[in-house]
Amino acid sequence: MNRMKITAGLSSPEAYPRLVQAGADELFAGFIPWEWLEKYTNLTPLNRREVLLHGIQIDTLDEMHLLAEQVEKYGAPVSLTFNSISYLPEQYPVIAELLFQLSQLGFRDWILADPGLILYLKNQDINGRIHLSGEAGCFNPDAFRLFSRMGVHRYIFPRKMTPEEMAACISAVPGAEYEAFALNERCHYSGAFCSSLHCDELDHLCHVPFRPVGPDCRIREEDDPYPADHFGAGGCALCALPLLKQAGVTHLKVVGRGAHVECIERDVALLRRALDLDGAAPEALRREILGGACSRNCYYPV
Repeated sequence: MNRMKITAGLSSPEAYPRLVQAGADELFAGFIPWEWLEKYTNLTPLNRREVLLHGIQIDTLDEMHLLAEQVEKYGAPVSLTFNSISYLPEQYPVIAELLFQLSQLGFRDWILADPGLILYLKNQDINGRIHLSGEAGCFNPDAFRLFSRMGVHRYIFPRKMTPEEMAACISAVPGAEYEAFALNERCHYSGAFCSSLHCDELDHLCHVPFRPVGPDCRIREEDDPYPADHFGAGGCALCALPLLKQAGVTHLKVVGRGAHVECIERDVALLRRALDLDGAAPEALRREILGGACSRNCYYPV
């Protein structure tokens, strides 16, 4: 079985070379031009990152041109997020025009969640590869079969799925690419059912303190401190890497748009090191990557 690839969040063209050199095979980014904001504001955003003031979005075609030059130089593709759960019908032609302009720069991978937008783009002959966002809520084999008829190239699993559930979906639609969350932003909500805004004016709902309860929840004890800025503190799939590979996952997502590039660079490098320990047991992975520690903020408790 081939090695799983790493796809990492990108906030600016300047960070691209550092993340590729750290070990990212692919990157993903958001693009929101000023013209969109002027007409629709950030209350109807192009993607699920409504934040504007913290360096999360790329907002000019000039920057996208610079990013395209970086892709040509280093070779790691960049997928672009247009993954709001739904759009107004009048917005479909605007998005199609944006994708056409971006395709002229060489971009061809689109992360989408709205089934209506997917069908509209197909009818408009907008070329590119569709990555079905986890925001689409594709949770079971029947949903996978439905979206396969829409020409989906890659499925991004929602956060709340187990490796066993992923394996069942992959068996239903073999031959595609499959991406699972691996690091950071282990939100306690499912994106498909989240109507919160991730904006500058309000604290994000996913940051509201909570305490999970259930047989699959691992809660860090107060006498077991783990630094909040360390690897995996915001969500970690380190111990589940063997299970994800066995399930058929092909890509691992390192969330990080808006984070300090040094942190994402570290995350990518350590995840790459973990993947190089192919076949290692969870205990060995924790020992080699974390010095035996554990954030206990597990994406997939094992």
